[in-house]
Amino acid sequence: MPAPTAAELTDTARRALAGVGLRGRRIGDLALALGQTCSQALTLFISQAMVLPGIAALAPPPALSGSTAGPGRLLPPPAGGPAAPMLEPLALAALTARELLGSRHSALAAVMAGAIAQGILLFTQAMMVSPGIPIAGLVTTGPGQLTGSLPQQAELQPVVHRLLLAGNLRGEKSDSLAAAIAQVVADSLALFGPRVMVLPGIACSPTATVAPGRLL
Repeated sequence: MPAPTAAELTDTARRALAGVGLRGRRIGDLALALGQTCSQALTLFISQAMVLPGIAALAPPPALSGSTAGPGRLLPPPAGGPAAPMLEPLALAALTARELLGSRHSALAAVMAGAIAQGILLFTQAMMVSPGIPIAGLVTTGPGQLTGSLPQQAELQPVVHRLLLAGNLRGEKSDSLAAAIAQVVADSLALFGPRVMVLPGIACSPTATVAPGRLL
């Protein structure tokens, strides 16, 4: 599976939290919770993700073989990936497992879920299937690659900040926490994106794909 592991993303989270000066006895536990939630969310995403039909193709008769000739789009959440309500229980379970409990831990879980969901939404909007997937007998016979601009921290941070405010998670470190969570999500998707491939086996006509594709 292309989803980065919880261990990989925990290291990413530790660096992001330290990079904005967030330190303390429970920061390591928060990093573990962030890493676990991001990994689980991306694993869920890969199981739901779908390439939309209609990719331009050049596979004329009589051979009915050739390749895709244009880019393909990904189906956005909630049909093509998890939205925040699906991710919130994962975040809450991760915080609970690390005993990060308090009056606002449910609000923090909602922030984590919302941030990751926004990252996945941006991923489906910006990343596209590259042309050139081989076709034989009106079926794609090779894997496809994704290309595009991966979500960046600068795109995600304002969203995370608004989520923190909505959850009444205010304080002198709230801006730093928003920056760190945005960085973790961006870095998680940066690890995820290059590993993803479009599975072979998409049905085609001579001029376009006619069935959805899946990612692996």
